[in-house]
Amino acid sequence: EADGRRVVLARHNAPGVRDPRALTARERDVLAYVAQGHGNKYVGYALGLSTTTVATHLRRALRKLGLTTRRDAIALFEAAVRTGRP
Repeated sequence: EADGRRVVLARHNAPGVRDPRALTARERDVLAYVAQGHGNKYVGYALGLSTTTVATHLRRALRKLGLTTRRDAIALFEAAVRTGRP
C-alpha cells in the first residue's frame, strides 16, 4: 500500500477442511490437554481456569474444527502426529 495500490489475496477453502489456525491460543491449549486424555478439572488446574471456562473453550474449539466429541479431538491429534502435520 506504500505506492497507493492495494493487493487482495484469496484462496479457495474447501468445505469441511479443519483449520487449526481458526482457534484462539487458549482453545489450542485446552484442546491439546484434552487430546492427551485429560479431563476438564485437570485442564483447568493446569491452565488456571475454571472447569466451566475449560468446557466453553473446548466446545468452541470442537465446533470450529467440525468435531462433536472429545474422542474426535483425540483422533484428530493422533492423525496429525502420525502424518507429521501440526
